Parts: sequence; structure tokens; C-alpha cells
Amino acid sequence: MEQSETFYQLTLLQPGLHVAVEPLVSTSNYMFMLDVACYRTDFCRTAREEQVFLAGWHSFYQALFPHFASMRAGFTQLCECMDSGFINFDSTLTHRFIHELWVPYPKIHKEDYFLNSPLAVNMIWAVFKPFVPKRIWNAMHLGHKVRGFEGRRVDVLYKQPTPEDGRQRMCMKVYELIQLRFRNEASFSLDKASIVSY
Repeated sequence: MEQSETFYQLTLLQPGLHVAVEPLVSTSNYMFMLDVACYRTDFCRTAREEQVFLAGWHSFYQALFPHFASMRAGFTQLCECMDSGFINFDSTLTHRFIHELWVPYPKIHKEDYFLNSPLAVNMIWAVFKPFVPKRIWNAMHLGHKVRGFEGRRVDVLYKQPTPEDGRQRMCMKVYELIQLRFRNEASFSLDKASIVSY
């Protein structure tokens, strides 16, 4: 299964979780947004679903780093946490995700903003923080607010005119970024390593 297809399948397995991927021109990296309230813990019950979960996230990370500038800068993550809680949490699945993908994948967390994080999210993070490398939790900002959106969900900006339209746009962006990464990998050589390809 192609990498863009595995991510597409992940968005069907976890509908509404992945909201957007956008370039940040000023820092040469990429921002992505998640809606934590859409995170489901009842899906990873078969070998097929586990494969989609891990492979889909791997493909997503590949898309976030299509060129050297993005690899050096790291990604910026926005997690909309309003309406989320303990129902969106599973200790076994979270442990697997952290130790099998989140920590091992070679990536830089530039900034991780947890928007409107309720008490439940803050408590869950406090439990898992000791198991996460300092390089990651130093980038975490819980309870963050976006100016002009205090007390409101930010993800609605990307779910226009409908959430499905937003999902399709995001999947297309991920596909384009994966293709860009493949092109850059195919043309890579050590004498070109310092050249950024957009």
C-alpha cells in the first residue's frame, strides 16, 4: 500500500482527528492540527487496524519533512483539545504509540501547542511525561490560547465548507508532500545535501 494511501486509510479509521497540514513559510517547516476530541480508542482491535494506525502515522510524518529545511526546523503541532477527556484515552494504545512511533521516529518537535486543554488532558500528560524524552516535552505547551479564539475551537477554520471537504484537502496536501519527499530522495547526493528543494 502506498504511503499516501495508508494515511488516507488512517483518516477513515480515525475520522476527524487529522484536521490540516500547512506550510509555515517564515520558519521553513510545517504545521499540522489534530482534533483530540475525535481520537477513538476502540478501533485498534485487529492486525489490519494496527497496521493502518502505525503505517498511516509513519506516512504522515514522512509528509511533514519533505526537504532538508523542514527536517532541520522540525514540525509545529496544534492539538485542539476542547471537548476531549478520558474517553479519548487508552493507556495501552498510548504506550504503544509513544514507544513504537512517536519517540523512535527521527523528528524534531519545534512546538506542540495543546489548545484549550481540559483537566483530563493535563492529567494524562502528567502521567506520561516521565516516559517522554526531554527534547519532546520541552516543546509542549498545555492550555495554550490562540488570540481571538479564546474559548472557541480553532479547527473550525479548516473544516470549511464541511469537515469532509477539509479532510479531502488535507489528504491531497499530504499526498503532494509525500511526492515531494520522494522526488527529493531520488535526486539526493552528498554534494547537494546543503541545497533546499521546495
